[in-house]
Amino acid sequence: MPYENIRDFIAILEQRSELVRIKAEVDAVLEIAEITDRVSKEKGTANKALLFERVRNSRFPVLTNAFGTMQRMCLALEVTKLDDIGQRIRDIVDPTNLFPGPGVGIMDKLQMLPKLAELSNYFPKTVKKAPCQDVVLTGEQVDLATIPVLQC
Repeated sequence: MPYENIRDFIAILEQRSELVRIKAEVDAVLEIAEITDRVSKEKGTANKALLFERVRNSRFPVLTNAFGTMQRMCLALEVTKLDDIGQRIRDIVDPTNLFPGPGVGIMDKLQMLPKLAELSNYFPKTVKKAPCQDVVLTGEQVDLATIPVLQC
């Protein structure tokens, strides 16, 4: 089953000991990048996803290196190996799988329904309300001066 949100994926990473929570306050300007760079270059068990819980001047935590290993990529995509995704795509788009041709019985055609249903899941969906629209600021509520800007 796909992850509902990033929190679900973080929980799985934590269950599998693939996540390190960093509770110290860090600066988003270069400090998070430096820490992540050092950790991601280490070999072995030290190469974990990092969750910076206290980012200076931000109310949001930052997750880095979440897809830094093949194992975590497979975990995120819910496959045992990345080649499984390619095979699934080949199976779906192969016309001989979707349209078996003349002379097939009704049962053969009915067996194609699950594949057609899976194919329909890949197309974009239009919705009237999405979670990203839960907080909408308009007019005087918007204050661009309080948004931290990263400076290089």
